[in-house]
Amino acid sequence: MSKVTKKRFLYVLGVLALIAFAMWLRYASRHIFHSPAVNHLRSGIYVFLFSAWCYSIWMRIVQMQVRRYLLAISVLMVLWIASGDRMSAGQRTDGLYYEVTGIHPDAVLMRINGEDISAEEYLYWLAYDCEYLTSYVPNLDFSAEVSNGMTYGSYAKADAVETVKLYALLRQWAKQYNVSLTEEDEARLQQQRQQYVTYYGGEEGYQQQLQLLGISEDTFDSINRMYLLYARLHDLYTADGSAMHPTQEAIDAFAQEKGYVTVKLLYWPASGGENSQAQAQDFAARLSTAEDKDALYAEMAQQLGIEAGDTGRTFSAETLGDTLSAAFSALEPGQVSDVIATDEGWYVAIGQTLDESSVLDEMFTENVTQARSELTVEYNQGLYDKLDAGDFYSRLTARQSELSSQFSSGSADPGTDSGTGSSTDSDNSGEKEGGSTGSGD
Repeated sequence: MSKVTKKRFLYVLGVLALIAFAMWLRYASRHIFHSPAVNHLRSGIYVFLFSAWCYSIWMRIVQMQVRRYLLAISVLMVLWIASGDRMSAGQRTDGLYYEVTGIHPDAVLMRINGEDISAEEYLYWLAYDCEYLTSYVPNLDFSAEVSNGMTYGSYAKADAVETVKLYALLRQWAKQYNVSLTEEDEARLQQQRQQYVTYYGGEEGYQQQLQLLGISEDTFDSINRMYLLYARLHDLYTADGSAMHPTQEAIDAFAQEKGYVTVKLLYWPASGGENSQAQAQDFAARLSTAEDKDALYAEMAQQLGIEAGDTGRTFSAETLGDTLSAAFSALEPGQVSDVIATDEGWYVAIGQTLDESSVLDEMFTENVTQARSELTVEYNQGLYDKLDAGDFYSRLTARQSELSSQFSSGSADPGTDSGTGSSTDSDNSGEKEGGSTGSGD
């Protein structure tokens, strides 16, 4: 092999290696690293390759006009790639969301830690937030200011982003820690779907209800899975020795920082007056001298109509306030407090060993909130900025009303009008964070 041939071979091999590496980076950005830096590195590789091609054209092509044409093409390609890793504009034209916005449901509206988020998923939650706001604010004007220059419309858009971030976080954690739904979870999802079908009078009725919001059943199923995935991640976090489980030092530090205490509690409202205060003092005296405090407490709680748990209730200092927090935290396990007077009434407490399971629940919730706030969001600004929440929701509800009338009269074809969509009526949209998005749960 001549030196020239060998050089060309190594050149081609190097180019192929860089292309292969760039392709792997695309996979890694979606499934492993979830970082915008990975996409930037991939774009940098392509910029380098096209720049090298541009230089090669300049050196090899003799004919001036051809050189100029090819050089212009290569420069444009370099500029296009260098301008950023562009987000797909999508191709699908089904569903109500496309009808009222002109945005393709499969368009990438944003990236969260490198994960593509479809317009369909985001618009589902935007519609949810708009519906929620209108149910609480009569004659809502989405252009009206809520606070600090934020309108109801911009609030709805921002809140929908936060929900999408939460769901992206759950998916990314599930991949990171190899968490999946159980067979019982899958069976529950199937049962839930059958409940929908039964409720709406059959498969056709169910599909019609799905069309009223315009997202695919696959997306609807994916959203419903998040509630169960949240539960599985919580289980892993609270499981001693798991990859997500915090250290004992971290648990102790969190409990101390938040001022967590566990107590068994008796309460008399201030509306009861002196009689309630006298009863509180009597109960406190009897508890302090009782041989079996737990048994007597259960009897007293039943008398007062208080649900008595075996382990007591766990509170943070923030939820208790200064007076109750100081009194509860001073109790040793089994110790009965004096009557604690507050503006709301009178309390008697029995100190308990701190319930770490409750602390772990709060730690998981806080970790989710913190991790969500740290996610990196890259917007498809051309699509996101043109979204007007008020106009979107007005058009959506008007089209939903038309489509609902068509379904009622039997004039609409469930398979051709708006494609398959998601969700059910407004009463069945469910919880946003860690909750099911449909009825029957």
